[in-house]
Amino acid sequence: MNKIAIINIYGHANHGDGALTETLINQLQSGGHQVVVASALFPDAEARLLPEQIWRSRLLSKPRTGVIDRTKHIFRSLAIMICCVLKLDSIVRFFLTSDEKRTLAYIACQDVVFSCPGGYLEDSNPSYLINLLNIYLVSIYNSKVILAPMSIGPITNAFGTFLLKKVLEGVSLIYVRESFSLNFCHRILKSKNNIYLSQDLAFYFSVQKPIIKVDPVVYNPAVVKRRKIGITVVNWPFSGSQNSESLLFLYKKNIANLVSYIEFNEKCPVVFVNQVQSDIPLAVEISDMADSGSVLTDERTVSEHLDLIGSFDYFIGSRFHSCIFAMLESVPFVALSYLPKVSEIMNDLGLSDLCLNLYALQSPDDILNHYLKCSSSLEASKTTIYNSVSKYINQPSPFSSMISSL
Repeated sequence: MNKIAIINIYGHANHGDGALTETLINQLQSGGHQVVVASALFPDAEARLLPEQIWRSRLLSKPRTGVIDRTKHIFRSLAIMICCVLKLDSIVRFFLTSDEKRTLAYIACQDVVFSCPGGYLEDSNPSYLINLLNIYLVSIYNSKVILAPMSIGPITNAFGTFLLKKVLEGVSLIYVRESFSLNFCHRILKSKNNIYLSQDLAFYFSVQKPIIKVDPVVYNPAVVKRRKIGITVVNWPFSGSQNSESLLFLYKKNIANLVSYIEFNEKCPVVFVNQVQSDIPLAVEISDMADSGSVLTDERTVSEHLDLIGSFDYFIGSRFHSCIFAMLESVPFVALSYLPKVSEIMNDLGLSDLCLNLYALQSPDDILNHYLKCSSSLEASKTTIYNSVSKYINQPSPFSSMISSL
């Protein structure tokens, strides 16, 4: 039995990340290992849900208040970045707080360190730098660092790519969950022998329910009036685009038109689902634009979130892990892709026809037209989704094999 530490947990503030955290811990425990300590952005919240581990704050998290403290945080982070780039590992400890040193002491005592799965190593916001520094700091004190299946990139600036390269060179094993990340890592790293493609762990959060076989039904809005449709939205900055503001507005307008059409033409209620609480203001804004749709604001567990999505007859997901939950429940869906991780996983599943790239939006009705195209035969779609997911999760998993052989 190995004693395990897990770092870089965003956790249950996002139900998708919560599913990844729970699944990673369950897989490690099923493999006979003990998860001793974990560091998270919101450790108190995680400790209430998963109390069996020691929970510590993520290293170098930005202070909530105080100009002086935030200024110190910026300079400390820059100093540690310089140490990473110049390989000045021996002086890093001078830039750490007492609490950070205690966290690293916990982690250094464990046999293996896992960086939590997810999509946090891309540059749509600067927090990826802090996540990289967490991996770097841990790799100084523990020689066995493994990146659980995650998405890596895109990182579009030269310094971020260089820092990523330096950090990844110091880890033992890298598991990515789709082809874009695999190719990105192969491009920036000289050694490719420790990089493996594996499945997204959220697909293992729950056992699939069997499909009830019924005669295929062609969707007819005039007949089917009692369906309930769920939707997730994301306040995406459309980073990397020269027309980011216009794309964001077009995205909002597309969702508003879609919701309005479904409620007024198909007579189906639409529910904005809060996978992340911070999505609620955007959902309210779009609901007001559409003059329709209801917005959920309650808090729930990951299992409750899965059950909620399973209660819908159709799902439209900007948050991809809610689309994964729809797949696990065989709920017909459309995935709205804002990063390569979405379109690549959909391609790996053989479901690329159900995916729409938000960067390719050109008119206010693009999402509506895609929805109408994809929702024409619900039962056939259920069967296709069920078969695709079954094939995906039943193929050999390099990550699971590694856990069993640790």
